[in-house]
Amino acid sequence: VLLFIPEMMSTIEILKDLLEKGAITSSYRELRKIMEGLTWVVFDDVLLLRSIKHTPNDIIPLPPYRYVSKEWYESVRGQRDLMVRNISDLKNKIKNIVNALDSGYNRKVMEDTIFKNLSYASFLLLLEIDSSKIKDDNKKFIPVIPVYNTATLLPIAKEDLKNALETVGISPDEFESKIVDIFRTLPQEIIPPYPSNDFILSFVDKTFSTKLQKKYSEYSFFIHSYIASWHIFPFSSVLEFKILKYELSTFNQLIKEILEGYLNLYEAY
Repeated sequence: VLLFIPEMMSTIEILKDLLEKGAITSSYRELRKIMEGLTWVVFDDVLLLRSIKHTPNDIIPLPPYRYVSKEWYESVRGQRDLMVRNISDLKNKIKNIVNALDSGYNRKVMEDTIFKNLSYASFLLLLEIDSSKIKDDNKKFIPVIPVYNTATLLPIAKEDLKNALETVGISPDEFESKIVDIFRTLPQEIIPPYPSNDFILSFVDKTFSTKLQKKYSEYSFFIHSYIASWHIFPFSSVLEFKILKYELSTFNQLIKEILEGYLNLYEAY
């Protein structure tokens, strides 16, 4: 996040120039760009911070989303099963864990607690993608797609679940065998799923109880050419000007909430 701040400030300067010139459509595009960049680095930092806290042997797995290459993105465009597109995919995996634990505790609370204890290890194992799923025509991208041995991730993932159980006041020792069973059938090597923008935004929203994804989607209505705008919706450009001041204030509040939530999390770890 710290490394992204200078880039965000540069984008804000560009935004100021666009506003002065009346380029409203381009301004909304820059607002979305800030959302995309900030949520990506926050997502990465959150999982990394939890990994540092939960790793029992001080050997932290290399964060896969810290250095994402164009080649990695290109490799998954034609193979959707190498992506995670929606937060519901992760939520369903967590629900399966809660069902397997069968702790008798409130299921919704358990699901939220497990989510808040996910580190990189448990995140990757829950959304496991067998490295053998990479198609032959995409194998040229293997050097730029991180590959993880599941045996190195298991101790950390188990620690994540134990921390979740302890958080709600349940002794993890009683569920040792169930935790082992949860991760019993795993491939030897896995690759991280490539996350969509929607997934990243929703993950950060769920972490900090914000509404970035909703605002990001709303801005898409203003990402269009002015020629199309005036032909189809004669007054849409006028509308963009009229609501811009309000949108900038809500955008500022959303970014502030994300950064405050991130700093609170950072201090806690």
